[in-house]
Amino acid sequence: KKAAREMRNRVRQEVNAYLRKGSDIAPAELARWRDVHDALDAARIGTIHSLCGEILRRHPAEAGLDPRFEMLDEGQMALLQAQAVEEALVWAADDVEAARLFVLWPERQLRQRVGDLVHKRLDVDHAWAALPAFEAELRDRWQARIVASRDEALVSLLSDPAFEAALELVREARPLRQEDKLAQQVQTLLGAVGVSGVPLARDLEMLDGIRLNVGSAKAWPRGKDEVRQLKDALRTLREQWRAARQWLTLEWNEADQALLDHYHALQRLYERATRRYAALKAERPALDFDDLEARAVHLLSTRAGVATAWQAEIAALLVDEFQDTNRR
Repeated sequence: KKAAREMRNRVRQEVNAYLRKGSDIAPAELARWRDVHDALDAARIGTIHSLCGEILRRHPAEAGLDPRFEMLDEGQMALLQAQAVEEALVWAADDVEAARLFVLWPERQLRQRVGDLVHKRLDVDHAWAALPAFEAELRDRWQARIVASRDEALVSLLSDPAFEAALELVREARPLRQEDKLAQQVQTLLGAVGVSGVPLARDLEMLDGIRLNVGSAKAWPRGKDEVRQLKDALRTLREQWRAARQWLTLEWNEADQALLDHYHALQRLYERATRRYAALKAERPALDFDDLEARAVHLLSTRAGVATAWQAEIAALLVDEFQDTNRR
């Protein structure tokens, strides 16, 4: 809201600066800009959520809403979500299946995880709807995603120009003395990744043990310069491997299995919390940011008359900070 106010002021300053030119502007043009100046206070400059709220308030019957609804701010949303999660945890403690979640996570962590899900519930609902309902199918999907993530990480690493250049430099190295410790590391690396072709993620694991405090200038054709270049290349390979290791070494593990075993319990707990959150909002009545987005999108996409009315009124939407928008 503060940004929207600042934007209105910036536009007003630009218009005023133009109007101050006075006699330099043709009369018709000057009259048009004065109209713009006079219209600024009524201009629709605000947040995406204020626009959604305006759309819904104008068509409460079509949206199935009480026109007196309030728009929750972030603080109010956080309080109601926290209350809903807390009440859901109380329910979970007395439910045989859901109570197992307290074994998987300490209470504080479970509260945080469920709270995160409720806070992003539109995205969570979209993701959950796309997942298979049966455990075996879900495990297959899960494991396939792990493999895909690992492959994506490897492709990203190997296509990095700095990594490519460093690996190529190592492959071209020709030591004069094979007993040199730097030469031995180079040979071990080449034995793992090959002198050509695409290495596998497991082939790169030896990079973690690369040591850079070895190597004699006498063992290399170009002496100190070659030793320095090789060490820089090995350092690049090692550090980039370490940065990507979390993804390159992904495997199905005990934590994945434990979460899969508790998957439906977590889903039930989340659904309990979201239902309670919806009930707390309905008591006010109130809508949060997600409600404003989802209901406005639904109204415009299902009620042709509503969409037509707004299209006749608004010729274009100019969006500042567009990278902060989402699919809705």
